[in-house]
Amino acid sequence: MPGIIAWDFFFDAAGVKRTPWHLFNNFATDDGSYAGVDTFFMRFSFGGGFRFTLPQFPFRFSLAKRFLIRDGAVEWQTGGIGGSRTGRGLDFVVSFALSSY
Repeated sequence: MPGIIAWDFFFDAAGVKRTPWHLFNNFATDDGSYAGVDTFFMRFSFGGGFRFTLPQFPFRFSLAKRFLIRDGAVEWQTGGIGGSRTGRGLDFVVSFALSSY
């Protein structure tokens, strides 16, 4: 539906640290201060879905596949949809699309 719904694809990268200072102090390694995060703190995801282009309804509904790259190898993360085995499945994501394009 032109002007109402659009199909989007995305690639995302995020760094996870306990405080903003830890991003500048020992950037390449985890200092063990964030529970649940192992030695590599960068996380990635990609996927697609649809979004409403109306400014009054800025929601985006997507399916995402999470992964990380450790020692040159891709490690797929288990998703909530169809993730009965390790490294399988996708995650359903609801986000706000607050851009005006």
